[in-house]
Amino acid sequence: MEWIVPDKHVTRQAVMTEVLREFGLMRSELEQKRGKRTVTDAKRVYAYLCKKHLKDSLIRIGMELKIGHSSVINLITSAEDFISINDPLARQIEKIESKLFKHNL
Repeated sequence: MEWIVPDKHVTRQAVMTEVLREFGLMRSELEQKRGKRTVTDAKRVYAYLCKKHLKDSLIRIGMELKIGHSSVINLITSAEDFISINDPLARQIEKIESKLFKHNL
């Protein structure tokens, strides 16, 4: 994965808003311990984008999602795996990135 310089104009809240919009979810659904595949995918994408673009720490991302840092590592790793096999999730990530980070890609 290519890491890029954090975008000073994009916030965690903007990333969260776009992820929720893309997956058709409400914020409260992301805080559930067990969820549908859609919820897990949204968490993957959020964690991946916050780490990649905002350089957030694993602990900070975990606090936002109400999970531990090791779970955040698993989410990011699985997002990278989906990207590597060109899963439809990869296209959703690209779509969100193009909305939030147009000038940085």
